[in-house]
Amino acid sequence: MRDMNISLRAARPEDFEFCWNLYAEQAAWIVETLRLPPQERYFRRAWKPSEVRIVVLHNATDVGWLQTRSEGDALFLGQIYIAANFQRRGIGTRVMEMLMTDAQPMTLAVVKISSAVRFYKRLGFYAEREDHEKLFMRRTPGLTAPIANLRS
Repeated sequence: MRDMNISLRAARPEDFEFCWNLYAEQAAWIVETLRLPPQERYFRRAWKPSEVRIVVLHNATDVGWLQTRSEGDALFLGQIYIAANFQRRGIGTRVMEMLMTDAQPMTLAVVKISSAVRFYKRLGFYAEREDHEKLFMRRTPGLTAPIANLRS
């Protein structure tokens, strides 16, 4: 799938509904499993168009979105979502590769019960710490994961 034409465009305020619907659809099982409160108010506060980019396939179809910001020495990946009917085609991997082309470290937080944990580990992220719900992961170019993090 390397020949896919994937690009990122800046989000516009009118992209909010697309992003919210994708988030709500894909996070519903996590919200239910962890018995979290309704997420729309949180989402409205956290969604910042200046930090959001829309994932576009073949310069025509919006298939996902991501939110990033600089935090210290790293690029923090707050969220990334690819529409279900476009998953398992290498789009998420390609988007992550686009983000990882910089020599800058990347960090993220992922819910422990999410299958995305395996995805991030495959891309070279390792857990720096955790709480009862999330793993806080990091990827530093040219650095392998500390031994303690290779077990899982």
